[in-house]
Amino acid sequence: MVSKLAKFAYMGVAIVVGVVVYILVVTSLSTPNVAQARALTMPSNPHILYLTPDGVYPGLLTKEVIEKNGFSLQKTWASAQQAAQDRPLDALIIDPSFLENSSSGDQEWLQFQFKDGVVIVGLGANGDADALAKSLGLETLRNPAETLSPAKPDDYLLVYALALGHPDDLKILEDANWLDAQVRGENTPPGIKRPTSISFGKARGLSSPEADLNLLLIRLKQAIQGRYDQRAEFREQSSSSR
Repeated sequence: MVSKLAKFAYMGVAIVVGVVVYILVVTSLSTPNVAQARALTMPSNPHILYLTPDGVYPGLLTKEVIEKNGFSLQKTWASAQQAAQDRPLDALIIDPSFLENSSSGDQEWLQFQFKDGVVIVGLGANGDADALAKSLGLETLRNPAETLSPAKPDDYLLVYALALGHPDDLKILEDANWLDAQVRGENTPPGIKRPTSISFGKARGLSSPEADLNLLLIRLKQAIQGRYDQRAEFREQSSSSR
């Protein structure tokens, strides 16, 4: 069993070096209004949306499993965006049909969520590193050592990223396409003058059989917890440095 689970690649990178201020990285996209701020610690029921047509469930990720794990089913981009406005997202699981039929506004919203530290899970064809990358505004999610492997219906690709720091330094990161650099395994760009905290990670696997589905659920919760920990560490060090 261990050897079977071990075949799915997982990669995560986190760098925390001191602190100046606490701020999430943003791009030129306007910040969506939210009804409430994100919790300081990971809630017992993190806000996880599953964007899928009614009755479409890949692998063993059935409606029963979704409800048992507290995922919120959403059938349209508009309803997902409204749910995120009502309560900040922790993760978003996306059926392939939604990326195929997304508008530029939908993709801009998705990219904002991704850069806000929301864990993204692409299912089926979205498990292809290039297909999901395009929707996230990246060149690719495949590092140079990875080989091209066509995605299957029960494949998934989980990815997260978050950058914290002074606005001027975050702009340097954005201008240098720091996420694309992370995918390629390159260091952060030169010119950063103040401490920053960045993280990036991804995992690819299957949503069936049951052992692989359980691994997906574990990875999802770990990735969510990791972003809360990153924000908390950054906030704590920021307070102590004042």
